[in-house]
Amino acid sequence: MSIFIKAGLWLEKKTGYKGEFNLTKFVENLIATTPSGLPYKVYTALLSQTGTNNPLATVLENTTGANITFPKQFAGQYQIISDVPVFTIGKTFCIVTNNNSSTSTYIAGGGMYDETEGIIQSFDNTFAQIDFQCNNGIYLEIRVYN
Repeated sequence: MSIFIKAGLWLEKKTGYKGEFNLTKFVENLIATTPSGLPYKVYTALLSQTGTNNPLATVLENTTGANITFPKQFAGQYQIISDVPVFTIGKTFCIVTNNNSSTSTYIAGGGMYDETEGIIQSFDNTFAQIDFQCNNGIYLEIRVYN
């Protein structure tokens, strides 16, 4: 990306010499002209589960503005629930992976149904649905593109 310096960032000294750089004006201009962020909102979390309880999320980043929970429907199937409509249909990307190699749980994946709901499913090596029962072993990332 090219950065252009607007007129007024170089000042003339009172003694008549040119060439003094105004850093304050430069930073103000840079902030004012920089794009306001990434082209997506993101929710990333590590999910853990004990016994047959609902998974708990250790949120790593959440720029969606939503509170997201993961109620268990039955063994190996969990909802992704947002308290506000945030999952834009056709522009939401969901990654679910097992980052704990000491478990025998395989994560088939996840996806969104509509603007407030999605699903995560977990399986064992025979493709039977099972709870993932691991401590911070499931990595979830949801991206909602603008």
